[in-house]
Amino acid sequence: MIPFQEVILELIRRWKKFVNASIGLLVHKSDVEEWCRICKICIAKKGPPKKGKSPLQIFNVGAPFERVEMDILGPLPGTFSGNKYLLVNTDCFTKWVEAFSLRSVRTKKMAEVFVMQIVFRHGVPLELHTN
Repeated sequence: MIPFQEVILELIRRWKKFVNASIGLLVHKSDVEEWCRICKICIAKKGPPKKGKSPLQIFNVGAPFERVEMDILGPLPGTFSGNKYLLVNTDCFTKWVEAFSLRSVRTKKMAEVFVMQIVFRHGVPLELHTN
């Protein structure tokens, strides 16, 4: 068990003993949970609340290179020719991946590589997904 959990369990045990000794009533689980919820020490140890996740969406694709995903990977250790980044293109239908090395992340250079390497060889995709 994590030391933090042991501390919390010990606090709960002590609290139960205190309540039973002073009031003489049985302590319910909901009472302990409520006490832990409002306890300042417990709240400080929990940290910030987690962000909610949005549900995944399904995108149906019917043909190769109908929907293409594009992303940049890097900076990576430089090559002898000075390239530090990878432009990664993935076809969502076939899961075909193509990566192209780049010296810098510039919109014009990325567009040139995309047009010259993807569009000229595979055609214009109906959708281009980037983040």
